[in-house]
Amino acid sequence: MKRSRIGPKTFAEALAKALARQKAKPRPVDQKDREHGYEWRRVKRPLGYSGRLKPGRKTKAWTAERRKLKVKYAQMGITSCELGYQGCKRDDWLSFAHGRKRRKLEGDELSTLTILACIPCHDRIEFLPADEMLAIVERVIALRSESQS
Repeated sequence: MKRSRIGPKTFAEALAKALARQKAKPRPVDQKDREHGYEWRRVKRPLGYSGRLKPGRKTKAWTAERRKLKVKYAQMGITSCELGYQGCKRDDWLSFAHGRKRRKLEGDELSTLTILACIPCHDRIEFLPADEMLAIVERVIALRSESQS
């Protein structure tokens, strides 16, 4: 039998060539391999890739507005949740709740149509219909302005 000049001549050479090829190009790990204890291989990312998006125009605007609101609310003496529903955390986990979804706010409503609420209370009004959420926020703002007068 005539051997090709291109291929390996012995079994040891063929084995060494196959091992070198395996090291150079790892095979993908599939679900079957994961069941046997192998883990997914990480995909190599380009240099400088952090995996996170940078804040956009609306996020930067809200961050700047939130800084102003914190000072404003502290000057008004509002440092705890204004809703006080059952399960309220009072002065922990505070955030600003808006009368409408943030993407639907118009004009200066980003700063004027807000109340201070803890996360459980905020979540409670967040999942109500839009008109109910707006009514609750406007009522709290009206009560706040009455008490300050």
